[in-house]
Amino acid sequence: MVQELIFYGAYAYFPLLAAAMLAIINGRRWVRWLSIFVLIPSTLLAWARFVEPAILNVKHTDIILDGATRDAQVIRVAVFADTHFGKFGNAMPMARIVDATNRQEVDLVLVAGDFLYRTELEQISSELWELSRLRAPTYAIFGNHDVGRPGPNHRNAVRDVFEAMDIPLLEDEVEQVEVNGQALVISGVRDLWYAPEVDTRFAADIPADVPHITLAHNPDTAMVVPASFDYDLMVAGHTHGGQIRLPFLYKSAIPCEGDWDKDLHIWRDAGGVDRQVWVTPGTGMVGLPFRFLQPPRLDILTLHLPEVSPSP
Repeated sequence: MVQELIFYGAYAYFPLLAAAMLAIINGRRWVRWLSIFVLIPSTLLAWARFVEPAILNVKHTDIILDGATRDAQVIRVAVFADTHFGKFGNAMPMARIVDATNRQEVDLVLVAGDFLYRTELEQISSELWELSRLRAPTYAIFGNHDVGRPGPNHRNAVRDVFEAMDIPLLEDEVEQVEVNGQALVISGVRDLWYAPEVDTRFAADIPADVPHITLAHNPDTAMVVPASFDYDLMVAGHTHGGQIRLPFLYKSAIPCEGDWDKDLHIWRDAGGVDRQVWVTPGTGMVGLPFRFLQPPRLDILTLHLPEVSPSP
């Protein structure tokens, strides 16, 4: 109820703006200053409600995987997460994300979960089906909201749509693929809030000399997978980059145990190996229908790959 009140109550800003402008133009001096005092914070809230959630930024980043050089072969990977369509009608539409991704002409698309946020069952198929228009091979995982941690558990409905689209939705699974002639391993780990006991036995047969990208919705996963789980890059979401990125305060709202934020992190695992973890800040919202100083974002990663030894 409170969320609905905030979502729809934000429209009161527009008559407030008109009244404040009239007061600034025609009012007494104290009325003008009072109007300005009220207008500044309300305008910031209106920006966070109406403007910033509708901005889709594209960030390009080079990542050199372990054993590679800047001159090594590259693949371009689109990454996004936390679309959270459902409760808040101002969430970034999946259609816009797909169109922006296709314009980038990437080699691969990775979606790090949390498609839903208190979503009605009948919404799921139409919104997710937009992903079928992606031109590059696509792999995805569930996020905590998709499997009822918290909210309704729509795991089966989401999986049915992905199966119909023929897009792999990885749950403790691995796929060996070829991208631009380059052998690659892509795996997906179950969401940490859904399955806190991480089981990586599925990765036992992954070739050691093939670059391995793993999808894990919650970046805390990097802290709990065993050192034997050998990956070159973990791609995660979950943090929203703080979503409402108030300086010095936003990190307290990030629902992680580790000191995760957004972009590239280096995590030293239990075996003393430095692992690269990319955290995308997502495109949607939970809790409040606002994004502030952290617009929705599509990440384009140019991955420099280590050379794969030819088979004997």
